[in-house]
Amino acid sequence: MIRELLVEFRVLPTLGSVSAVRREIEGALAPVVPAHRISDVVLVVSELCTNAIEAADAGACDVVVRVGVPSSRSVTIEVEDCGAGFELDEPSLPDEADESGRGLSIVNWVADDLEVERLPERTIVRALLCSDEALELARDLK
Repeated sequence: MIRELLVEFRVLPTLGSVSAVRREIEGALAPVVPAHRISDVVLVVSELCTNAIEAADAGACDVVVRVGVPSSRSVTIEVEDCGAGFELDEPSLPDEADESGRGLSIVNWVADDLEVERLPERTIVRALLCSDEALELARDLK
C-alpha cells in the first residue's frame, strides 16, 4: 500500500482509459516531481495499465491506478486488476516480429524496483522510481 498517496484512479478496462490516466498523472505530478522523471512515471503507468487492461477478464472489473510520492526521492506506482497474476521472470524481449510483449521489459528497465503482489481475485503490480539524487546516494554507499 502506498503511504503518501498523491492520486488514485479507478478506470474502465478499455485502452481509451490509458491516455486519460496519463494526462491526469502528468498534471498531478508536475508540482512535486522533476519534469524529466514525470515522463518515466507516465511511461511505467501506461505500460502497466495496458497490461492490466489486457489481463482483465472481459471487462469484469475496473483497473485501479495509484501514484504516491513517499519522499522527495521516489515515486511509487501501483496498478491493480482482477487478472490471475504472473511471476516476474528475468526480463526478456519478444521476437522482433512480435507486435506486443515488451511492456514489462520496458517497465523493468525504467523502474528501480518492480514487484507483483497476488491477492485473492486481484493482482497488484508495484513499481518504484527513485530520483537521480537517491540513485547517486545508493551508488556512493556501495
